[in-house]
Amino acid sequence: MDSIFHQDLVDSISASRKELAFFSGKTFFISGITGLIGYQFAMTILYMNKYLGTDCKIIGLARNKEKFDNLYSQYESLGIEGVFQDIVEPLKCNKEIDYFLHAAATTKSSSIIENPINTFLDMIEGTKNILELACKNKNSRTIYLSSMEVYGQFDHYTVVKEENLGYLDLTNVRNVYPEGKRACELLCSSYYKEYGVDTMVARLAQTFGSGVDLNDGRFFSQLAKSVINKENIILNTKGNSIANYCNSRDVVRALLLLFNCGEASNIYNISNPDSTDSIKNVASMVCREIALNQIELKFQISQEKKSKYPEDTKIKLDIKKIVDLGWQPKFSLQESFEKLIFSMAERMK
Repeated sequence: MDSIFHQDLVDSISASRKELAFFSGKTFFISGITGLIGYQFAMTILYMNKYLGTDCKIIGLARNKEKFDNLYSQYESLGIEGVFQDIVEPLKCNKEIDYFLHAAATTKSSSIIENPINTFLDMIEGTKNILELACKNKNSRTIYLSSMEVYGQFDHYTVVKEENLGYLDLTNVRNVYPEGKRACELLCSSYYKEYGVDTMVARLAQTFGSGVDLNDGRFFSQLAKSVINKENIILNTKGNSIANYCNSRDVVRALLLLFNCGEASNIYNISNPDSTDSIKNVASMVCREIALNQIELKFQISQEKKSKYPEDTKIKLDIKKIVDLGWQPKFSLQESFEKLIFSMAERMK
């Protein structure tokens, strides 16, 4: 672990010491624990145990035992264990669970396009299996991590509340991802209605900060690596799509708040409205404010590459619902990129 991520974890739990005491002695089941959000959330719980003595337990679902061990083997004494299987198979866990965080998802566009059927069906079956396990834990709470992509397309720039949904072209196989997310959200609501499973949905903006995996291939990581390597930023689209972002530390605080006092069978947007801008403007800001104009923004657009990306979005997430619960984002877009870049740079040495 790099020093930037370590300090961010220490600072975040120190600032929320009283609120985090609520979780003392609880057990968390985290799917996708080796992914970005799963890892960020799990490390927060482990640091709570280490520095606050909360004595929480974590059961982490992962397909790749080697990756799990690389991330967590040194923290076993702090209360984490792994369950190694594919999420589309019935889940093998007989322990009592208080909180389920369903963070497992395919996010790589090329994988989605090459395997649209499996992408869609695996999302449904995996979510069903999590909810079935939650059914056996009658007093548990479940958060399903969804995406702002579920909002689809709007004809003009729109500030979207949780009840607003736009258009998705069902002939575009890339849309199996947002349509699958929509279906899983509905599945959560259905399990609440039919079986009383306490579920919530968190629709996340693009989330990043310190501690992001060096192999992450998403846009924010590509920007960070360009700055670190002093290479020009290359966009394969015109960059007109509106990007909504949120720092990973802010997102974890939001998820913990929802576990504490979120309303069952509700959906919550999680984003930083001040970090909303076009991809082109975000890339330009990184070149100007962080790389100090030592690199430039370039465009290399082709139809073949364009088909890999979602359609341009024109939305800004409304966060009033979670703000009313007492949450506010703390980190600016520039701060988030600085933390991401310094964190990655330290591990790339």
